[in-house]
Amino acid sequence: MQMQHRVIDGYVQCKIYEHEIAAYLDAPPHLLPGSSCLIEGSAVNKGLCNETNASFNLLIDGQVVNSTIVDLLTTGSSIDLTYVFTPTEEKIYNVTAYVEPVRDEEYTQDNVVSENVVVRTKLRVPQDYATIQEAIDTAVAGETIVVAPGIYHEHIGIDKRLTLAGEDCNTTIIDGNGENKVIITINVGNVKLTGFTIRNGAGGILLEYSNNSVIEGNIVTGTMDGISLIFSSNNTIISNMIKENRRGLFLGESINNTLYWNSFVNNTEQAATMNSLNIWENGVEGNYWSDYEGEDADGDGIGDDAYVIDAENRDNYPLIKQKID
Repeated sequence: MQMQHRVIDGYVQCKIYEHEIAAYLDAPPHLLPGSSCLIEGSAVNKGLCNETNASFNLLIDGQVVNSTIVDLLTTGSSIDLTYVFTPTEEKIYNVTAYVEPVRDEEYTQDNVVSENVVVRTKLRVPQDYATIQEAIDTAVAGETIVVAPGIYHEHIGIDKRLTLAGEDCNTTIIDGNGENKVIITINVGNVKLTGFTIRNGAGGILLEYSNNSVIEGNIVTGTMDGISLIFSSNNTIISNMIKENRRGLFLGESINNTLYWNSFVNNTEQAATMNSLNIWENGVEGNYWSDYEGEDADGDGIGDDAYVIDAENRDNYPLIKQKID
């Protein structure tokens, strides 16, 4: 038998009620306009008594979109309702599951549950939000934030799955003002960061406990540590210009990351690792290293000898010319 739990002044209060029906709801936090999702609701008899004529409703913005009445809802059983939701207007929709209280029901707070579904194509900076961090804080998981060209003096934290895209990596600039801080910190997985110049900070991009993220098409320059991965695995670092940093790239306790088509140019230390074994090419091409001293005897654009990072990490297909300017 399930028990009703309530937190009162920090303590969990447990009680089984004679009559108790609770509503549950499963709805996505974000949809693109015109896409469809299945909204699922259920009402569960958590009380000690069977109930008759139980009424259950799904509502969107206060309008009933599906409903049912069950003649007999035995203890421990449930009512299930679904609705295929295909919104076209960009807005925030309120979705609600509501089961009408039954006779003599004491605790009715859980008879209704609501969630918001955000329907929009993307968030824009500065058109919609003045700062990048404000847009990140507002976004829900899975959304895309597009940043227009300009100089943004910010230090950014990303703690939800999203895409953060600058319109032009040469003119969309995040400047750390020379402060002793990391400019962009990502501490969640499945993030894509693309299209920025990131400059003038203690660290450029830090992935910490971030897996399956993509860092692509950025310029990182003028920092102590350009890109760092700490306890982060299965990420893709591709087509970035990492130049004129004290250390271009650091991987600590991070494995199975794939890095290729990046340009490491005039960093005091190009790359370093600690307890990290990673993949430095796509099987055909690797990265450009400005201090590579090998030759390309056959003229195929790939160095004849590997570029060695350390005993366990090497780029087997170093590029003779940069993939990116």
